[in-house]
Amino acid sequence: TVAAGRMGVLITDTLQGIIMVGAVGLVFFAVNTQMGGFGNVFSTLASHSDIPAGYLSIFSGTDVPMVISYMIVFSLGIMGLPHVITNFYTIKSRSILVWALPMTVIIYSLMILFQFLGFAAQYGVLELGWAAIADPDQTTLLFIGMTFPAALQGIMFSVMVAAILSTTNS
Repeated sequence: TVAAGRMGVLITDTLQGIIMVGAVGLVFFAVNTQMGGFGNVFSTLASHSDIPAGYLSIFSGTDVPMVISYMIVFSLGIMGLPHVITNFYTIKSRSILVWALPMTVIIYSLMILFQFLGFAAQYGVLELGWAAIADPDQTTLLFIGMTFPAALQGIMFSVMVAAILSTTNS
């Protein structure tokens, strides 16, 4: 029963992961079609008078210990979370580990690219007349609400819930 329960969690995590990757693809499709791509978003923000200098720089205003802390959290910290370790316990064969590094690179790349959503939302506020972002926690909701039709908004919101459930059920 324990093994079957673990297998159920792995299947659920896999399906949720596929749905989340699809949602990230929809976000990039929306940025490319409605905003002219991330190149246009960044060049517009870089030349906009309301954007402070260094706003688009990843390390602007940070010091070396901050950068090192960031790297430790995203390279070691996440991989040490209990739900991640538990998933590794279910690996039956070492041969499957050849997929670990490529999948990790893909997943972390998508996580980092998803952070660009904030820049796209800022572009929407400055160039497309969206409402100002009063609370940074509402950035994703604003972007989804202003970019997708109602049916896709529901799917995108369910993707956010799937991401939370994926972590809590493992």
